[in-house]
Amino acid sequence: FRIGNIPYNVSVDFGTTNTHVAIAPNRDDAKKFTIGVEDIQTVTYSAHPDAGGLTLSEIYAKESIITLGSMQSIVHQFVPPIIGEGYNPYYDFPTRTVVSTAKNRDIYPLFTSNVAFFHSKDRVRGDETIESELKWELSGSVQKQSLTQAYLEQLLMMIKHKIVMNSGNPANMRLVWFLPLSLDQPSVQFFKKNWVDLLSRVFPGVQIPDKQITESEAPFYYFQSIGRVYGEENTLCIDIGGGSTDVSFFEKGNPIFFTSFNFAGNTLWNNGYHGKHGVNNILNYYSNIGVQGLMLPIQNNPNLKIMFESARSQITGSTLDLMNFYFAWDQFINFSDQFKVDGNIKFLFLFHYSAILFHIYKLCEAKNKKIPRYFCHSGKGSKMLHALDSSNNKESLKKYVSEFLKVVDGGKSQSSIFDEISINLVGNEKEITCNGGIEFLKTIPTSGVPISGTSLFLVTSGELKTLDKAFKITELDESTKEKIANDILEFLEAFAKTTKSFNLEHFFKINVDSIHLNQLNGTKVDIYDINTSVIQNVRDALERGITYKKSKSGVNQQINESPFFFPLVQLIHEMGNELYK
Repeated sequence: FRIGNIPYNVSVDFGTTNTHVAIAPNRDDAKKFTIGVEDIQTVTYSAHPDAGGLTLSEIYAKESIITLGSMQSIVHQFVPPIIGEGYNPYYDFPTRTVVSTAKNRDIYPLFTSNVAFFHSKDRVRGDETIESELKWELSGSVQKQSLTQAYLEQLLMMIKHKIVMNSGNPANMRLVWFLPLSLDQPSVQFFKKNWVDLLSRVFPGVQIPDKQITESEAPFYYFQSIGRVYGEENTLCIDIGGGSTDVSFFEKGNPIFFTSFNFAGNTLWNNGYHGKHGVNNILNYYSNIGVQGLMLPIQNNPNLKIMFESARSQITGSTLDLMNFYFAWDQFINFSDQFKVDGNIKFLFLFHYSAILFHIYKLCEAKNKKIPRYFCHSGKGSKMLHALDSSNNKESLKKYVSEFLKVVDGGKSQSSIFDEISINLVGNEKEITCNGGIEFLKTIPTSGVPISGTSLFLVTSGELKTLDKAFKITELDESTKEKIANDILEFLEAFAKTTKSFNLEHFFKINVDSIHLNQLNGTKVDIYDINTSVIQNVRDALERGITYKKSKSGVNQQINESPFFFPLVQLIHEMGNELYK
């Protein structure tokens, strides 16, 4: 096969829930990774002619859907012949961060272990197992480390063949990849080492330049490239992923500081600190909707119906697995449309987003920085903001952000600062990070550029820590815990004050009276009545969070995220259970 000479930029966003890959020849704009008929990477022994007007994806997938034939073996044990091509493709990027492995076998990419493109699309075979927790806390599990290596190695193999089959030279490839700052340090070191090792293994004898930037830094370069932000204006980038939210502050086009915390999209669907055996009433509610009505849009498509029923029947794990299954089918069953008419879930979305805004304000205040004009959003978790405000200009969301931050500010700043805030939120949230990574590669020379900006987090309001200095969880003494609890109470009071005065019914179709938060008869989570029981519950939730972190990382492990969010993970779970009980 003749090697071309076109250089390629490649961007890989290995996420908690979903993974995306973008690729671009020369200095072109980013395109998501696809495999079409022209650059198919598998060779089939039999043709699959179009029968009855099937789409390109259906031609290659129909045998897998209907039988346990050869095509299913290819999809489960190798690579789907077609990825991301045709109308509503079955297999596409972003894809789930899930790996499939043969039972009782050692782990070898594309031999006994594969990227599970079929996950949520087809039933799991009896001779394989799947693993969906690949990104966090890898240091304690050799098995998860091996599975993560296999997942990334397969991606690199596919990228290599894509480049070769499109007149490129892998030796001229440049790669950028991303990590959240709140990832534990052993896992950070694991990824840094393994990207280097895997590049050497897949591209032997070639030095592939690779760059690693934060998940919130990359979106700035994307929004800048499409003219949504300008270098002279200060900008906040908020990447709400599945497992973490990452924030970056840009001043005159340069990154100044970054922060990250485990309070993101999955927080809404998890069980707080109760683990897999806890009760999640939100999930129970949406599970019932799923059984009753979600299949209506696919009733007339027997292939999709078979796939949905087959895959749905095997979701027996955590509450999060089922919600991610529904999200994976969103393009077919319009699952997220349910949120737009549900005042309870929109209230929780608003609470979640407001907590992030409050923390960002306190962070800017501690750094003596004014709130920027531009708020840029990315990540799958930011889809919740579309449920609150589905308009293109996000005018209602902008008004709320402005009013909430004015309440938090308490008149210390000129109100015009908050009135001029611009909300940037586009439709390809998960793809923005990768697309921004491609733009980043286009701005640097081959030799690279040092990453500027300081990685830090807030312990309490006004108390900053940088990630280069150890801060152990055991340093959270009683005085510090009291300050954290007071920060939470300040947030709850600001949120309650704003939602009482702001016309939620007019702007978001949320009727505060109908959600009965202020009629829960002394419930621990009544934010409209900050009494002794609420204060005690904040402290209890904080202790739960600290205990959980110790169980995962050890008592002497350095922490690298704000403990402000420790109790909020539990509080938002309790609020959800009350609203949907």
